[in-house]
Amino acid sequence: MNRIVRIIPVILSTAAIGLTASACTTGDQPFAAGRDLSAQPLDNRAWSPWSPPNHGRDTTLANASKWAAPRELPPAEASPLNVAGENRQRSEQLEFVAREADRKTLHGFDLAGRGAFYAARAEFIGALRIIAEALDTEQSADSHVRALNRALAAIREAEDFLPNGARLESDFDLPRTIATHSTPVLKTSAERVTSLTAMKCYMTFAQEQFAAAAGSEVAGSMALHALGKLYDALAAK
Repeated sequence: MNRIVRIIPVILSTAAIGLTASACTTGDQPFAAGRDLSAQPLDNRAWSPWSPPNHGRDTTLANASKWAAPRELPPAEASPLNVAGENRQRSEQLEFVAREADRKTLHGFDLAGRGAFYAARAEFIGALRIIAEALDTEQSADSHVRALNRALAAIREAEDFLPNGARLESDFDLPRTIATHSTPVLKTSAERVTSLTAMKCYMTFAQEQFAAAAGSEVAGSMALHALGKLYDALAAK
């Protein structure tokens, strides 16, 4: 964990660097690497977790200062589940889970404000996980939980691209490393990328998977924003 926080800020500059879609592929198909997700509407699940969410409401959590925990929880906001364009009524269970996710995020802000960054991280990820599980329950699927697991795996595996002691990049077998990973990017183009490019591709993939895991839930977007701020704070230490 101590090493991995150094690579998280790469996400912040991915859009600015402008990786081409051909640089990062899942299998034989490129995914949207380098796309500025923050410019897309939240309902399309293309929200960037590393910039303040813009969902058109003035929430207590959204306006909280750096790690100042808001005193009151915002009211949970109904949002579409984005299932093939069908407007589905928000269930009481999903409403309850959204409130619980807000509580976890609120507690995470409080922990981070007291310097307990790793405990705060667990709360933010916990908020994302219960949102993902609730969305999957609503849809009788497992796509949101799988997206969250893929995002976390990509961040963990991206650590392998960091310099390790006296190891030089010329001594690093990048294709073999990528082949052993579960993250489904660069499998057919590992020979043509550097470690830095591979790391950026993994982090861009993680960014999109996090957004998919949260769906269009405001509580999920708040947890993602908090997680991004946390990694930024850890990297600055």
